[in-house]
Amino acid sequence: MEQSNMVGLFNKYGLGHAIEELRNFGTLVNAVGTWHQSVWESKRFTRLPTAESMQAVALDYGFYNCQTP
Repeated sequence: MEQSNMVGLFNKYGLGHAIEELRNFGTLVNAVGTWHQSVWESKRFTRLPTAESMQAVALDYGFYNCQTP
């Protein structure tokens, strides 16, 4: 997981078919420990019970200007 090669391991051991239908699985696990687009943080932010945004969301989408939740 730390080396972002989960898809390669699935394929190496003949389990590639098990992840074929998992939408964005390859994209997501290949980005573990690397830079990723802030849109993923934005999506996560919309699902959180609190109104505190992550730095990427606050900067990229202008939430740092908000005075109230």
